[in-house]
Amino acid sequence: MIVAKFGGSSVRNGEAMLFSSSVIENQSEIGFSIISATYQTTNQLEQLVKLAIASPSFDQVLLELNTLHLKHKNIAEELYSSREVYSFINAEFEQLQASLQIIFEERKCSPAMMDRVYAVGELVASFIFFDLLKLRLPDREVEFLDARELMITNADFNKAQPLLEEIKARVDLKIVKGCPQKLYVTQGFIGKTPEGETTTLGREGSDYSAALFGEALDASEIQIWTDVEGVFNFDPRVVTNASVIRKLNYKQATLLAENGAKVLFERTLDPALRKNIPVFVGNSKKPHAGGTIISSLTLREYDSTKKPPMVLGMAALKNEYQWIVTFVFSQDAKTINIQERKNQFAAKFIQHPKMLVHKCQIYFSDETVFKVINEKEVIDSRNVEHAWNQLPEQFLIDCFQVMEELNASSLFLSESN
Repeated sequence: MIVAKFGGSSVRNGEAMLFSSSVIENQSEIGFSIISATYQTTNQLEQLVKLAIASPSFDQVLLELNTLHLKHKNIAEELYSSREVYSFINAEFEQLQASLQIIFEERKCSPAMMDRVYAVGELVASFIFFDLLKLRLPDREVEFLDARELMITNADFNKAQPLLEEIKARVDLKIVKGCPQKLYVTQGFIGKTPEGETTTLGREGSDYSAALFGEALDASEIQIWTDVEGVFNFDPRVVTNASVIRKLNYKQATLLAENGAKVLFERTLDPALRKNIPVFVGNSKKPHAGGTIISSLTLREYDSTKKPPMVLGMAALKNEYQWIVTFVFSQDAKTINIQERKNQFAAKFIQHPKMLVHKCQIYFSDETVFKVINEKEVIDSRNVEHAWNQLPEQFLIDCFQVMEELNASSLFLSESN
């Protein structure tokens, strides 16, 4: 069985849901699908809570609530959804209104209440998608599941920890395995405590849900469908010539996620690694464009015709005072003395003319990573924030260009890599 997760951008509207349903229609091995809230809905729910706490009138809250309600009814109309869908949407938004009324009256929102609010987005989107699949796949037995009946967690609201044994027991009890006709539709991100209180796994936790379900189901593959063609060697929104990394191992992908790459939630790969389940990341609108495969195999083991670059990719994080850019090396390069080559690469990098204009330091963490730290430069105290806000994009572009230049250099190319 393949477990497939569709992110918010892949279910943002009716058209996107149709693309995502086509992915399932063309892969009969997909037996378990996880659906995120529609694009920006989680942010809108947070804004509704903030408005309920601060607004002098509940009418303002109702106005924004009705906008979000209408957004989902419009998607249902686009897809010619059944009456059951409209009833489900209306019931969820009635509960949401009741929660917001409590928040408005108390002028506060507890973490537990916030998780109940969050759950509405996942539930509504997944039920619309469930109804679509029933229409598009009449020969399959499509079943809607409330993820909270399977994803059992502790009571650490907003960032709950999964209880793996409980999840496995629930999955074994409720999921029919080995039946190609069955297709389950459920939600990411949400769970519940053993006592029945709604929880969430943390923002962007739907990927983690998919991996946890994949682990419990002994899935053959976990697929993460989004609006990009895989994991890029840097953010394509910053550098237009960024390219997809076709093959990563679990450690490399985790390092990129932990250090700023946005495609994967950083805890996603832990469950997949425990069961050695490959993870595929692709674009639901362009499924035939391929994507990134993350597994225990090195690139050479996966495809002996491919030679990896010295540095697979970079990721970036910003705090108040500095940008920290992390470069992840190809593990295959261990055959050519990775530590020596990394030192050479780092030295060439920091001495490159493009980098000399930036105030940088190099930090070595382990044999597959080095970091470049750009300190905040104070040139004019009156304009420091403006200067700092203008600096990062060029710094990141320069880092990427130097990485690409050195990757192509004969110094870092050999028969071994």
